[in-house]
Amino acid sequence: LPTISPSRPEAFVPYIYSYDELHNLFQAAKNVSYAKTLYAGDLHIILLLIYSTGLRISELISLNRRDVDLTE
Repeated sequence: LPTISPSRPEAFVPYIYSYDELHNLFQAAKNVSYAKTLYAGDLHIILLLIYSTGLRISELISLNRRDVDLTE
């Protein structure tokens, strides 16, 4: 049998956005007037929600109003 081991994939190194990049992203999202099915301002709220909670896109998409309790 061959003694050659398969090479390991390189470790994933996540990209960390700088403050300026995040600021520019949120500002650009605020200025979007309409993008297909999103209403003005929705993209900004979506990005803030994902950024502040760590939600995955699939979790965000499956959210319903009954999943959110604004009194807590």
